[in-house]
Amino acid sequence: MKSLTVGLLLALAFAGGCVASRMAVPVARADADATPSSPAHGTRWEYLCIDGWAGVTHSANQLGKEGWEMASAAGTSDHMMWCFKRPLL
Repeated sequence: MKSLTVGLLLALAFAGGCVASRMAVPVARADADATPSSPAHGTRWEYLCIDGWAGVTHSANQLGKEGWEMASAAGTSDHMMWCFKRPLL
């Protein structure tokens, strides 16, 4: 039950951060003739989260080589969640 509660709190914190970033930094409006991949539409991201402590340094270095950057990390001494993002192509 404790791990379920921690997992739900981590998910809520991550979702809250995503919502807050949209409110704090709104996406720029695009001209009618702009394409969806243009900078005027803002960057679209894909996310990847890994769970736990074991091997996180190796995983983070490998993900960095693949274009991922750390977006957030949250947890306790017992449970940790590491989230990464990279631009959609």
